[in-house]
Amino acid sequence: LLRDKEGCERTNVLPQAGIDTPQDVYLECLGILTMLLAKDAQSGLQPVSELASYWIDFLKKNNNSRSLVKRILMTTVYSLSDYGLRTYVLEWINENRPIVYKKNMSEMDTYLCRRVKEAVNVTVKGASEGMRYIKEITSILSKNKFSLELLFPNGFYMVSSYKESISRRVKTRTQGVLFCTSYTISGEMINTKKAVNAATANTIHGIDAAIIYDVIENIPPSIPYSLVHDSIYYRAGDCDVFYEQIRRSYKKIFSTDLLQDFKNQTEIRTGLTLPDVPELGTIDLDEIENAAYIWN
Repeated sequence: LLRDKEGCERTNVLPQAGIDTPQDVYLECLGILTMLLAKDAQSGLQPVSELASYWIDFLKKNNNSRSLVKRILMTTVYSLSDYGLRTYVLEWINENRPIVYKKNMSEMDTYLCRRVKEAVNVTVKGASEGMRYIKEITSILSKNKFSLELLFPNGFYMVSSYKESISRRVKTRTQGVLFCTSYTISGEMINTKKAVNAATANTIHGIDAAIIYDVIENIPPSIPYSLVHDSIYYRAGDCDVFYEQIRRSYKKIFSTDLLQDFKNQTEIRTGLTLPDVPELGTIDLDEIENAAYIWN
């Protein structure tokens, strides 16, 4: 979305010169976390150096270290909160650490949460910036009573709308017995908190849907397929057709600056003035067609 070259290579959106195997972004993130810990351990500053040394030793001895960052990295681009990140880290710690009481255990865990967050943000820097921007404009829209609506280059249209719920209660008395039934209806006011929390995930799902929509629009009608969320099922004999079209559709959807398009559309639709979009990186979109593992 922001054409972050390193992020694209780590997630197989772009090929890497001289490397013909799929990249593992979770191991990349774990490696960045390990480097951050090593830097702290060598600093000599206390208690940071001691805490870092403890986690370096812990991760080396644990065969499940990759899973520490996996779920967090997967959900960060869907607007994972700091509370959610801490919850995931503590769940991993509790599953993998022997029950040994240490007086500074809470301090140790908090330190690891901070370093995991830093490692994730470095790994998907472009995605994090894009997420913050989408949430920012959604907050502005919600406060001005507008929903997030996006038109993609291939004509796919997405609406992310969250209205405040209004509770209603119906009382019915029959033969001396009182029955009460509650239900909710959608009001007119925008629920800003829900709208902002859901904006990033809905936008990413919208991009996925726009890509798939473009794929099936350009597949010959004689070829059968089935769709489930962001997955396409097709016959083994049709792999080459989908292989080529999926990459063409990726390139088409990202051929324009989507965030700038969304900003322009929204300003015209609402009359609002929105913040400038984050700066784009520099990648060659033609290279998407050479990415062997962009979709697998």
